[in-house]
Amino acid sequence: MSDQPDNSKQITPRPAVFDTPADIPLPPETTAKMVPVTEEDSIPVEQLIKAARELTQRITNDDRQRVVKELKDGGTQLNIRTKAPLELMEFFTGEVDLDTELAKRYAHAPLLSQASLRPSKPGPDVKRKAVAILTSQDDAAMVTVDLFLETQVLEVTFTLGSMVSMRFTVGAIEVGERQRWLELMRRSSGIAFLWTKQRWEEDYLIFVVRENFARVYAFSPKRVEAAARITPDIVAKLVDWLEAFWFHDKLTAKRAEAPTLLRPPAPDFKPDTQPMPPVVNETSKPEPPSPKPAPVADAPAPSENDTTDSEPFPFEW
Repeated sequence: MSDQPDNSKQITPRPAVFDTPADIPLPPETTAKMVPVTEEDSIPVEQLIKAARELTQRITNDDRQRVVKELKDGGTQLNIRTKAPLELMEFFTGEVDLDTELAKRYAHAPLLSQASLRPSKPGPDVKRKAVAILTSQDDAAMVTVDLFLETQVLEVTFTLGSMVSMRFTVGAIEVGERQRWLELMRRSSGIAFLWTKQRWEEDYLIFVVRENFARVYAFSPKRVEAAARITPDIVAKLVDWLEAFWFHDKLTAKRAEAPTLLRPPAPDFKPDTQPMPPVVNETSKPEPPSPKPAPVADAPAPSENDTTDSEPFPFEW
């Protein structure tokens, strides 16, 4: 026998991927994972970027017009050209984009991604102050929000490296201003001002939200500024936390007025359609005593001449 391999049987090579005919159907598990192409996927990237910028610009213009209207209704419009900071003056007149200008000034602001709420919700033991601490991943940057419950004064402290702190005090904010700020902060994009009636004459905060990420800028008339970035989940926690303390009585009354719903029955529960018979309350009567059985005489012993069965025949007297 020769040790050489038998080459009589020709091995047909497997077709490559590009040699596979197009009419061969794909397996169901493959087609289930395929994402259908939509109209948005067919749009070029340049057009999507342009549309996103136009949408952001339109939202910014709407916020600018809203703030100018609020200042006009409050009688502060006359002080815009004389007492307002230069950045706000140019923003109100539509000369610059406030988001772009502030983002360039604080391009590398720290990102705050952790939150510690003390306490997390109002209670009878919380009477003076509630604290929210927002920190970065490496704890190098921190923003502390102190809410004084008696005066409704808000103090925001920016701390860098556990060494330098800058504190901004926002006085008592009106109820309407608080509600309006909460509604604006729950949008996916927009600009929201948190300030008092004195506006820029006292400390104030500017929140710029883009795709649920927020940039917070703090300003003081004493020429002190600070900035930080906040992740979407921390923004939602901070907004809900402030709403719980600002409108505690309103939320409590709303929960009390809400109707109490009964728990639905189980899915396998089948009510009995047959009516139940009425229950009759009868007093139990004593049963009459049963008669005692009559005594049975002993059967006579069988005689020797008896040819019947050995067992006695049952009989009764």
